[in-house]
Amino acid sequence: TDEGGVEIGAARSDDVVSFTIADTGIGMSEQEMEHIFDEFRQIDGTTTRKHQGTGLGLAISQKLASLIGGSIEVESKKGEGSTFSLILPEKYQGEKEDFSGEHRGVEKNVYPQRGMDRADARKIHGASRKTVLVIDDEPETRALIKDYLSGSGYKVVTASGGREGLDLARKIKPFAITLDILMPDMDGWEVIRNLHESKETAGIPVIIVSVSDEHAAGFALGASGFLVKPIDRETLLVEMEKLSVSQVLKNVLIVDDDAAVRESVKEFLDKKGYHVETAAGGEEALEKITEKKPDIIILDLLMPEMDGFSVLSSLRDSEELSTIPVIVITAKDLSAGERKVLKRSVQKVVKKGNLGRDGFLRKIRAELESIESGTQSPFPVKKNVILVVEDNEVAAAQIRLALEENGYPAHICKGGAEAIEFVKRQIPDALVLDLMMPDVDGFQVLENIRSTKTTYKLPVLVLTAKELTKAERERLSQNNIQQLIQKGSVNRSQLVDSLKELLKKQPGPGKKDPKGIVRASPGRIKTGTKPGDKTILVVEDNPDNLLAVTAILDEYGYKYSTAGDGLEAVKAVKEAPPGMILMDIQLPVMSGFDATREIKSDPKFKHIPVIGLTARAMVGEHVEVLKAGCDDYLPKPFSPDDLIEMIRKWIG
Repeated sequence: TDEGGVEIGAARSDDVVSFTIADTGIGMSEQEMEHIFDEFRQIDGTTTRKHQGTGLGLAISQKLASLIGGSIEVESKKGEGSTFSLILPEKYQGEKEDFSGEHRGVEKNVYPQRGMDRADARKIHGASRKTVLVIDDEPETRALIKDYLSGSGYKVVTASGGREGLDLARKIKPFAITLDILMPDMDGWEVIRNLHESKETAGIPVIIVSVSDEHAAGFALGASGFLVKPIDRETLLVEMEKLSVSQVLKNVLIVDDDAAVRESVKEFLDKKGYHVETAAGGEEALEKITEKKPDIIILDLLMPEMDGFSVLSSLRDSEELSTIPVIVITAKDLSAGERKVLKRSVQKVVKKGNLGRDGFLRKIRAELESIESGTQSPFPVKKNVILVVEDNEVAAAQIRLALEENGYPAHICKGGAEAIEFVKRQIPDALVLDLMMPDVDGFQVLENIRSTKTTYKLPVLVLTAKELTKAERERLSQNNIQQLIQKGSVNRSQLVDSLKELLKKQPGPGKKDPKGIVRASPGRIKTGTKPGDKTILVVEDNPDNLLAVTAILDEYGYKYSTAGDGLEAVKAVKEAPPGMILMDIQLPVMSGFDATREIKSDPKFKHIPVIGLTARAMVGEHVEVLKAGCDDYLPKPFSPDDLIEMIRKWIG
């Protein structure tokens, strides 16, 4: 920034040394902080950026820190600045093998000890997120407890009597309360009774701090802990940490085929007060989950026989098990599709090998703490699962794209019989149904669904390409169909809006809409400006990517042809020159770079705009794309709006 400053500090506690650098710079949002240790990632990625962000420097620094058993931590606020802390063991004791199978020299038990001061730039287990209310009539005791807790990252509020404490408990709803028994205005026993009688405060754990040793009475009244004065810091912090574990999560299941990972994580969490079970594979995990439901699952993705994705699918298909929070641990480089699946199903993904052994374990503990403290929801947000019954692959891709873009997970069935079987196993939240299918048509599917008590209220949005007869429209009305869209180039927003409206309210059995069927679109749906007659050549070897791109082009009415590799693209251009080329860069046979160079070297085709589709927006990569002759570039993954904007920029 143009003004401000930088502070550099160092601290030491037991066998840990920390170095901190705090600045008054541009700061980062929470979303930006998730990626700052990614390679080739910069917070301000524009070519005209004023503030230099993080490229490779932080990624390399994190790996260097892990090599000597440490890690780098960061705290930041957008517009205010950032604090980076390098945490290192005081003594380095040789190399250990980390979870990625590479030697990174990670020392065991580097985690900072309890009781570290605030100056150590490391708050104990995320305690800074928690507020503790201290109720005691003795100023010295209040000051002592406040010093112990605030020094370890807790936020502390104090009250000098029972009545004041009750008022504050109702207002601030603290994470925990420490409570003296002998107070003049209202004793501790009465305070506990009042806390438990109020719905607002009944769930707040209370640790009694008293000169009298009355454990039995305290626990009988519902106290979570009991400390006898005078208290010491270590004992108090241990009681606080017990609350962190017991408040939300207690029983943990670790699922990983790597015995070393299982045992290391188990040993680490055992010491933190968790009850830990392990499973060496997916099938064993499901057996254990069925026998005893855990509070949380730590799940590896890459396992033989039954992988983590299959385990997740089984969990989410069960009403009872679908609410178990899951933290995924993996060494796999996830595709965009896999990340999207995990985003809907799990709380967090922790990469193996990136942080070193101790950094990896601390990351797991931090994620557990995040769920426990309420900063992260213990359950994924439940979203409506929509069943799409459509035999046309391109139309199905269009609909899936529209739904998933708006947060609705979609399951595709390619025929009526398949859809009927699916609904027997799992009832979706709504159905998008094509009427005209070869095996069992949409009318039969609809009547089958309306014939059972469990599915007769299921909201259904009908799609059709045919002009319906009066009898067919009456047939739909009898089956409580209120939304009908004529197929064509599907308008994403209209489809989603119709579905949202349908999910809000569905008439009961036998109740017809007084106006009959609501026709969402009387004819073919058009969006945006009308495309010209120019054909777009899509060069893409990945079938899923190709289908996604062509579905977008179909939706907006653009003509297109396709090629599966660079050589095929060159031939296609020579045979029928397109108006524009969407060129994937990483292609078999001939790369996108080489194909572009060859096309642009011919004067007859030099004018054709070529857009490079890059798999990764790496630093400097766009320069290479443009050097090869591409007129512009679009980094993957891109949104439909990004693609259409690029097309309109070059050919309208």
